[in-house]
Amino acid sequence: MLLLIDFDDKNEPIETNFNKRIDKFNKAVPREYKNRVFILGTNHKESEALKKIFNLSNFEDIGKLLVEDCPNGDLSHWQNIHLKCNLPEIERMKKNGIFEWLFK
Repeated sequence: MLLLIDFDDKNEPIETNFNKRIDKFNKAVPREYKNRVFILGTNHKESEALKKIFNLSNFEDIGKLLVEDCPNGDLSHWQNIHLKCNLPEIERMKKNGIFEWLFK
């Protein structure tokens, strides 16, 4: 299962908020499924900011660009203030063999 979440709460420091959300979801997942559930999301502003960063007008094109990075291990499109928070989770996906079957 892959959860895509918009972490845009404005009441707390953003890094703290993102980590709290990840912890909350991880606690809700039963132990036997932890290696099968992955959480990705944007950080620091609403996901609309990605359109400006990538100079693209829709999320489908942005998603395609991000997915293209994953099987090659490049991840250069993920190296920005809004998406780099996902790098540990992407690494966990790789370690759990997700990319082996997902990007065949």
